[in-house]
Amino acid sequence: MFLFTLLPPVLAHGGLATNDMAAAAFLGATVLALLVWLERPTWLTSGLLGVCGGLAVLSRFSVLAFFPVAAVVMLAWRLWTARPKVARLAGDALRLLLPLVVALLVAGLVVWAGYRFSFGKVHFADLRLPAPELYRGIQAVMEHNAKGHPSYLLGQRSEFGFWYYYPVVLAVKTPLAFLVLLALGVWACLRKRRESRCRMPLAFSLGILLVAVFSNINIGVRHILAVYIGFSIAAALAAGELLERSRRSQWRAWALGVLALWLAGSSALAHPDYLAYLNQLAGDEPEKVLADSDLDWGQDMKRLGRRLREVGAREVTFDPFIVAHLERVHGFPPIRQGNPFAPSPGWNAVSLTMWKVTRLGLFREQPGARLWPDSFKPTERVGQGTLLYYIPPAQ
Repeated sequence: MFLFTLLPPVLAHGGLATNDMAAAAFLGATVLALLVWLERPTWLTSGLLGVCGGLAVLSRFSVLAFFPVAAVVMLAWRLWTARPKVARLAGDALRLLLPLVVALLVAGLVVWAGYRFSFGKVHFADLRLPAPELYRGIQAVMEHNAKGHPSYLLGQRSEFGFWYYYPVVLAVKTPLAFLVLLALGVWACLRKRRESRCRMPLAFSLGILLVAVFSNINIGVRHILAVYIGFSIAAALAAGELLERSRRSQWRAWALGVLALWLAGSSALAHPDYLAYLNQLAGDEPEKVLADSDLDWGQDMKRLGRRLREVGAREVTFDPFIVAHLERVHGFPPIRQGNPFAPSPGWNAVSLTMWKVTRLGLFREQPGARLWPDSFKPTERVGQGTLLYYIPPAQ
């Protein structure tokens, strides 16, 4: 719990009114319920698995891809390490069949209740089924993935993402102290005598990553927050081993203390900008590595409005990333639309996500074009996601 709750991405998305943390929480709860159900497939555990699974589906449609793959990876790992006989596998399958049907029925009922027990025609057949909105939502996500989404990574822009997007995101969005413990934990998990303690949670996280690398929607670590559940358990195993062996080698206790303080310090120093946190690997200009919800999700608007009032700006050229009443609610001066290829005289504010990601269409229309922020040094950075420029009228 110490490791998981001090992760800046967890703190960031745990404090926002979105479905990202809900999806991570219910996906983790469903996998835990699955492990309990495999050991004790009773009426109670079957119902619990169904409730958790139904809530996970209601939290985000991507769960329908993440959970099956993660479950298959976990099951494959378990079979590979245990190597049971075929006769025993057949017997276990028959024993679990009825409880599985119960779990699926309960999950279906929970999902249907989430859609207020609606009933109507579905788009894929001449049928009327419960919760037709569910199928339309799944279709919308599949179409979104097929069409792609503007994404940005390491200075490159793409409509269909990058297969290495999420590994890079995890490498720069996770505190280095946690990554060290995770590496030690993975090593411990791979040793035979420790396999029962964290291989299943680790397999769960790897299953989610396996789905994510094939996704065409690369817009933030928030989509795979659940990987930190398994990773935290693996890192905790490493911490436990360091503590156990500290009696024989005191330096291990000091190493664990340094890592714990490093992790806590990384989180404390990031406050309150958990959303835009990147570790030391990202350097001093994080916009060269990432953008979108990993850096600028429009979270600095109050700061920007206050700063514009402090400098006495009478107007500002700004294309905000979010839709908000900036002038009426946040005290902005009059906002005017800008030209992406040339700054306006006076004050100009630039959203890093608009600069790096959303302007992708301009590069399709004008290959090789340069946006004006590429050539100008900002006057200052407001928060973590917005750059402020003052362009003298003569210039």
